[in-house]
Amino acid sequence: MHQFLPRDMWLEVFSFLKPTLIISQCSPLSHEWHNLMASINFELSFKMKNSEEDDYIDDEETDEIELCNKVGKEGRYAALEKAIVGMCQCSALKSVKKLNFSQVSLNDELVRKIAQCENFANLQSLNLYNSEISVASFKAILKSTFANSLKKLKFEGKNMEKSNCEEIEKYLEENSGQLSNLGVYYFEMGEIMKTTHHEYASELFKKAVDHKYYKAMFTIGVMYDIGPLQFQGGGEEAMEWYLKALNNGIAKAAVNLGVVYREGIVVKKDISKTIEYYSMADRMGGTTGMFYLSLLYFDGEGVEEDINRAMKLLKKAGSLGDKDAFCRLGEIYLEGHLFEVNKEKAFYYFNKAAKLGSAKAMHHLGVMYRTGEFVEQDNEKSFRYYLKSAKLGHASAQLCVADCYENDKDDMDEAFKWYLKSALNGDTRAALYAGALLANGKKVERNLPLALMLCDRAARSGNVHALCNVGRIYEFGDETIPVDIPKAIQYYENAASMDSTRAMLSLGVLLSGNDIYRDMEKAKQYLLRGSELGDLYCKFALAELFYLLEDYENALLWINEAIEEGDLEAICTLGKWYKEGKAVPLDYSKAIELFERASLSLCDNAVEELAEMYRNGLGVEKNEEKANELMQSIGCTEQAEE
Repeated sequence: MHQFLPRDMWLEVFSFLKPTLIISQCSPLSHEWHNLMASINFELSFKMKNSEEDDYIDDEETDEIELCNKVGKEGRYAALEKAIVGMCQCSALKSVKKLNFSQVSLNDELVRKIAQCENFANLQSLNLYNSEISVASFKAILKSTFANSLKKLKFEGKNMEKSNCEEIEKYLEENSGQLSNLGVYYFEMGEIMKTTHHEYASELFKKAVDHKYYKAMFTIGVMYDIGPLQFQGGGEEAMEWYLKALNNGIAKAAVNLGVVYREGIVVKKDISKTIEYYSMADRMGGTTGMFYLSLLYFDGEGVEEDINRAMKLLKKAGSLGDKDAFCRLGEIYLEGHLFEVNKEKAFYYFNKAAKLGSAKAMHHLGVMYRTGEFVEQDNEKSFRYYLKSAKLGHASAQLCVADCYENDKDDMDEAFKWYLKSALNGDTRAALYAGALLANGKKVERNLPLALMLCDRAARSGNVHALCNVGRIYEFGDETIPVDIPKAIQYYENAASMDSTRAMLSLGVLLSGNDIYRDMEKAKQYLLRGSELGDLYCKFALAELFYLLEDYENALLWINEAIEEGDLEAICTLGKWYKEGKAVPLDYSKAIELFERASLSLCDNAVEELAEMYRNGLGVEKNEEKANELMQSIGCTEQAEE
């Protein structure tokens, strides 16, 4: 697809793509061609790779197409099918080297159409991250005209089982003589399997290495370093694989070796070695080395602190295409720790990083459009940035997408899918909220085992709310999760040790009310600690505990503290005490006064107590009609039996 194609050929290509969006990341086109594209009345947009001086260069060809869906759910398949068919029929696309469909979800049939197209014989990169992949479509790719030219393949593989990969693996072995790049395919199958079957994934990566796909060496190193194999040989195995990758020209391996020496867990900490490896990555042309070197100069770790040099390294890395460097520059100007806050510069660098594919930068842009920082507030544009970032796997963006679906679009089903994705991707807030939704069972179907798994995941990161939620699940249980009071106490105590007053309240109530595990002294100590930390509910619970222990002096002390802070239940309870005449002298008038005070603030318990006073004529003239009227005010229509 060359920029000097005749006008009618451009129109022929574009006519196949309505109403989808095609983005060509290419060398700059002339003003004439730019104006032509802008005049075409389709949903088309072009990212222009301009030089710093905005000069236009005429001698390079387009090498990448990214297809994004812009239509509603009803027309999605038809529009995508039309676009794919059009692309497959257009001979002008023969020079395209990269196809990126990560922003759309192609079904298996459309994936096979792409594989069967003869126009993509020069294709080197195919991204089908959000698409359906079956054994049949994978085999179709292996039989395609671009099967041997492909250097990079990307699937999500969410519907691929181990048995499917084993079938494809067998096919690869049987047809090994026809494919010169087997390593690419073994590597991608390893990527698909590494979260669910890491041992098998490791075998696939090693087969990729055997076929000279050396990037797999680095991936195996990561699996042993911080991935699922870290407890099976761990750091030493990781170091070995990183060194193999480095010896085969993988610059990222040098960076990770530098990190290993910086952390000093696997080997003795040695910042000079860290600098050596970061510098080696820099010399190998890897921008990641520059990025990590800049961090050392920012912190003054192993080198003299030099903010200017650190900034130069970041800018140089960014100019060479490092999205993380541009994103970090944006964060520096947004945070204002090193320089005065400059949201204009932050937006500028986030935008640059996002164009390079930084999910983190896209999330930052989503936040800026959501809050109206520097740019005009635009919730729809914010959502689009969140969604693009979320599809690239950014956990915080996935949480934001979920929030938008729940609160802006009123689509709880879609919201929960994203809460779950974010939670499983490591976001503690999402795990906590999704767990609470599942335990509560009001907005989504109740599922206590899944709720327990998510809350426990968040609890392991030290989140006190999650610790309390797990404790509550074990305290009350259901038919799927049996009650386990010792475990509940354990989780509550862990949270209480972190000054969680909610946990202290739960322990106070449980230890004072459970017949088997009753420990009044411990219950009192937890509630006293919570009260001292200012928790209103602990004060009220402490008052009730002292009342139960017949320590009426302390009961009155704490219930009055709770009342002073506006606790309606405390007001109602004191009314009950005046009605019973234990902690205080019997006084129906005082009881009615307190019930009326609490009922004005819509305390249902107080209304019920007041209705009983009228029904039985306690302190007031007996009035059945008034009692019924009070009960109806809180939605109770049944009258007392005569």
